[in-house]
Amino acid sequence: MLEKVNDIQYEKLHAKLQHSLEEKITKVYKHGFEKKMDLFDVGGRWYRSHPDKFHELENSGDKFYLSDSSLKKVKVKVEIKHFNAYRYIKETR
Repeated sequence: MLEKVNDIQYEKLHAKLQHSLEEKITKVYKHGFEKKMDLFDVGGRWYRSHPDKFHELENSGDKFYLSDSSLKKVKVKVEIKHFNAYRYIKETR
């Protein structure tokens, strides 16, 4: 963090960051899907693990191997390591 505009509890900040990143990842995926682009290189990674299945899916008649429902859930784990000059008291859980 470079700037602290308002005082906010550490837990709320952590939750907001996680939620914001999850939304942005989903938005990027949907934008890429609309443009028929694999922005997260899902196909390349899957291809390395399952090349035969990848070619079968790629040649199945659909021009794009991802679907709108290919991304089922986004789970982000945020770790805040540095707040610049700002101090937060982290409560132990």
